[in-house]
Amino acid sequence: MPSAGKVRQRWATPRALIQAVESYVGPLDLDACAEAHTAKAPRWYGPGSPLGEDGLTAPWVGTTWCNPPYDSIEPWVLRAQDHVRTLPTNRALLLVPPRTEQRWWHRLTDDSCAKLRVLRPRVAFDAPEGIAARVPSFPVVIWELSARLPRLPAAWDWRVSKR
Repeated sequence: MPSAGKVRQRWATPRALIQAVESYVGPLDLDACAEAHTAKAPRWYGPGSPLGEDGLTAPWVGTTWCNPPYDSIEPWVLRAQDHVRTLPTNRALLLVPPRTEQRWWHRLTDDSCAKLRVLRPRVAFDAPEGIAARVPSFPVVIWELSARLPRLPAAWDWRVSKR
């Protein structure tokens, strides 16, 4: 049985949020931090992936989604920044809590390729098997990293807003 900390890191992004995001940016090419049952793109990295398990060192492609473990966000921010600077058409979307006191948050606010996207209402993540679903006690935001013009609205109700 995984420890309580490991179980907390296994909550999945709900499909409805992914559909709302894709209505603006198009289909996702890669989920950089997933498992077979949580992957949001046809290609994904994580335990059991045929591409490999380490999304931090493996190549990212095109529009990459990343819902990283919230106890280790900074390495994923650095990897996303590298991804968008590799090729001008690359895009990275990071789903993270608004931790404005963290060093990685300030790296993003100082990055000209990073745009903050505020979500409402709170996202109810899909619970790991055997855990009761619930709305988290904290909000999440999306950082959109792209050298191109951003596509996601600055703030939006992701459940009702359609392009």
